[in-house]
Amino acid sequence: MASEVVYPERSIEEVEALADKLLQNYASHVQVPPITPPIPIEDIAEHYLGYSIEITDEGLFVDPYMLGGIDFDEKVIFANASVEDHDGRYSFTIAHEIGHHVLHRDSFLEHRQPKAKEILCRDTKQKPQIELEADRFAAAILMPSQSVHNIVQAVGPKPKVLTAL
Repeated sequence: MASEVVYPERSIEEVEALADKLLQNYASHVQVPPITPPIPIEDIAEHYLGYSIEITDEGLFVDPYMLGGIDFDEKVIFANASVEDHDGRYSFTIAHEIGHHVLHRDSFLEHRQPKAKEILCRDTKQKPQIELEADRFAAAILMPSQSVHNIVQAVGPKPKVLTAL
């Protein structure tokens, strides 16, 4: 783990803008109109960013609380086998690791020890700033604000329900 790396702190707005930009770039790449939920997060990871996804319960991932990790050198996103059958948790884990790729990859690679073989992951008992940012990125990419806004507008205001007393 690379705890000695100092990462630039990013605002929620910046994290969300970077998630939106990745979705726009992906939509342009696959030549489709704006991407709407459900977001094809595996396709973004594998075919757009070039990562393979490895589902494992070995090594660090024997611990079921170690949900994911990313190896920038080998271009592998790891997902703990415990999340494989939980679509929402699995998608969020992959999106979270993509968040690390977008937000933290450059700093991680710049500050690691020469020739060190490391993956970026963390113990779930601690939640440093980069993990909060990757969580926010995952939420923003899986539920883009414009899509959420459009859905809320389409549903309209909730009608009042009158009950007899």
